[in-house]
Amino acid sequence: MAEIDAAQVVVDAHDHLDGLIDRMFGNLVTPPVREALGGLVEDLIRSSITTPNHSGVVVAGFGEDEFFPTLVHVTTEGIIAGTLKHDVRRTVDIARDGTSAQIVPFAQTEMVTRFMEGVDPEFLDYLHDSMGETSRQLVMEVLDSMGIECSEEEVNAFREAAASQAERFLEQSATVRRRRFVAPIMDIVELLPKEELADMAEALVNLTALKRRVSLDAETVGGPIDVAVISKGDGMIWIKRKHYFDPALNPSYFRKKT
Repeated sequence: MAEIDAAQVVVDAHDHLDGLIDRMFGNLVTPPVREALGGLVEDLIRSSITTPNHSGVVVAGFGEDEFFPTLVHVTTEGIIAGTLKHDVRRTVDIARDGTSAQIVPFAQTEMVTRFMEGVDPEFLDYLHDSMGETSRQLVMEVLDSMGIECSEEEVNAFREAAASQAERFLEQSATVRRRRFVAPIMDIVELLPKEELADMAEALVNLTALKRRVSLDAETVGGPIDVAVISKGDGMIWIKRKHYFDPALNPSYFRKKT
């Protein structure tokens, strides 16, 4: 959104924004705060941080001159001032001398990450948030038990050292996960034939669907799964494809297609 005049967008939408602010905050907003909220909207227009209204597009396949596939993941968030707000989140280029295989989950990614890395991403977030503080408290309890009083400066030094140690541990654990869990799977994925790659993709989606079905999470993954394989020689081939009608009751549809 570098070419967009975000300040002018806010000016043009002044009445609408004022109505939103009044509806949400009533008379609690002073003029300086109202102006600051307008600045926040400007920052949001230019920001790559998405709102709950965003969507995504994944394009994967082969260009005319490519021997190996490419994947591009783009998030979109509506049109602002005549320009589509979008951000290229990830690009994967398969090559002989670079990335030779990749598994890329989208939307509900937790079960694929758990399968690949052997640990749930929410648990990793918990470790990241709690380890530094736990280490600091341990040091402080030891010092208290020895009757050693610390100044605020020393406490801050302990806090920084504990956070640094926790960060180092998490980096080392990520290296171990990549070496012991992710790398062996990717070594196999490189060599799988196309039909087994399709089976693996379907199994990972099914794994997510099962987890959603037996938990209190919103069941956003489920039902019949479409599976397709795109290859340089064969193009796009459907492995499994659901129909909105019963094929047995509509044989004429398939005769028409042949």
